[in-house]
Amino acid sequence: MDALESSASHVRCDRTVRATSKALTPNDFPDLQAVAQRLADFGRDYKSIARPFEWKFTRSHLNALLAKMRSRYAQTLKLAA
Repeated sequence: MDALESSASHVRCDRTVRATSKALTPNDFPDLQAVAQRLADFGRDYKSIARPFEWKFTRSHLNALLAKMRSRYAQTLKLAA
């Protein structure tokens, strides 16, 4: 998966979370058709305000984060021993 696919996947996931938390409330619908309509309305509304973002977390950022995590994990193991 390249950066563009990863970004698109993140946006889809974020959109799903937003739809779930903003558009859907448990037991707020009389039937499944009303749920489908609310989701379609939310999708249209969100498309009108959604803006692309510039992905700034690079492979070198990831490598630095992983190194930091490994270091902390190694320190935790030393303390536990």
